Amino acid sequence: MRLSPFLLLLPAMAIADGQKPLKEKAAAWFNKAKSYIPSVTPPSPVDAGETAVAGVMVETITKINWRRKMLSTTGSPNNGPREWLVMFSGNTSCYGRCEQPDKAFNESAAILASTLSPPRLGRIDCDKDNLLCTTWSASIPEIWHFLISVPAGGQSSVPSPLHTVPVYPKNVTAQDIVKIHTEKAYLNRPEYTGAYHPIDGWLQQFGLLEPLGYVIWAVGSTPSWLFMIGVSFLSRQLMARRVGGGRPGSTGIRPPAQAGAAQQ
Repeated sequence: MRLSPFLLLLPAMAIADGQKPLKEKAAAWFNKAKSYIPSVTPPSPVDAGETAVAGVMVETITKINWRRKMLSTTGSPNNGPREWLVMFSGNTSCYGRCEQPDKAFNESAAILASTLSPPRLGRIDCDKDNLLCTTWSASIPEIWHFLISVPAGGQSSVPSPLHTVPVYPKNVTAQDIVKIHTEKAYLNRPEYTGAYHPIDGWLQQFGLLEPLGYVIWAVGSTPSWLFMIGVSFLSRQLMARRVGGGRPGSTGIRPPAQAGAAQQ
C-alpha cells in the first residue's frame, strides 16, 4: 500500500485548514487518507466452503496416477462398478472459459457428498497435464462418466462404460452436474466405445494409446515455422536424389569438360 502522494500533501492541507479546530482537521485528513486505500472485497464464506469441500472430495488425476486412483479395487462397493465423474478443465486450454464450469463442479462436490452413494470425483488440469488430455482425445471443458468394474473370479476383463458429457461454459450449474449422477443424465449421451477409450479401447489394449498420444502431442507442440523448415529440407533432399538418379550428393549435371568429351 502506497500513501506517499497523500503524505506530500499534508503540509499544504495543514496551511489551508489553519483556521479550523484540530479535531476537525484530523477527521478531514483521516477521510482523505481512506480515499487512497483501495477497497478489498473479502472472499465469500460460501465460496470458501465449497472450495474446501472440493479439495477433499475431488481427486487430482494425472498421467502418472490415473491407473492407481481409478483402477484400484480398494473400496469398491461389493465388487460392483465404481462410478467416476472426471472433469477436464484448464483455464488456458479452454481459452478462459472454464471459470464457471470449475465453480459449478466445486459446488456439485458438496451436494454429491451428501447423496446416498456418492460417486468418485476427479479433475484433470489440461494446462498442467496436456499430454494426458491429448492421449485421451478429450474436449475442454467436458465431464466423463465412468462405471469402472472390478473383474470378478474367472473374468479376464469387465467392460467399463464411458459417457462423455459436454459442459456449456456460460450457463452450466451445479445442479446440471449433480443430475449426471442422481438422474443418470449421462444416459442421454451415447456410450463411447471407440479406439481412444482409456480402459477398453483397442489402442489401450494393444499398448498403443500412450505412444500415439506422445506423437500427437509432439506434433501439436511443434512450432509451425520449425515444421515448415523440416518439410522444406526433406523436399529439397528428395528432389536432389530424383534429379541425381538416386545417388546421394549427385545433382545429375556434368561439368562442361566431361560434356565435351562425351560429344567427341
